[in-house]
Amino acid sequence: MRSRSAALVVAAGASAAVVAASLLPWVRSGEVDRSGFALAGAARRAGLSDIRLVRAVIDAWFVLPALAAAAWTAATMRREKTAAVFSILTGAVGIGNGIAVLASHVETRAGPPASIAAGAVAMASGFWLARQGRQAHD
Repeated sequence: MRSRSAALVVAAGASAAVVAASLLPWVRSGEVDRSGFALAGAARRAGLSDIRLVRAVIDAWFVLPALAAAAWTAATMRREKTAAVFSILTGAVGIGNGIAVLASHVETRAGPPASIAAGAVAMASGFWLARQGRQAHD
């Protein structure tokens, strides 16, 4: 029972950390450091959202806070499976966005590595939580 509670706390906390990482500086553009959300908005205004993959990354960025909020809410309600799913999704978005920006040809800052690290913890804790729930039913 204690490990499921720990998994819930870690999943919710890591999901929140992914959102926090998106607020860090992600890229340097001229004299300005841009957060993940500012970068996504700039990419949309630049017309890059016409490319499907780029549009998917941008859309995922703006859905990220809702995914993390769902993970947090499910964790507080002790809905292990739901918290696991949303934690895994939040982590996947954090990792995917971080990798996408690191793979681009822009001068990156702390945001992408922090997002990848927090995303990895969110995904791992989500899988841990899902496994804890499955073991309780076996």
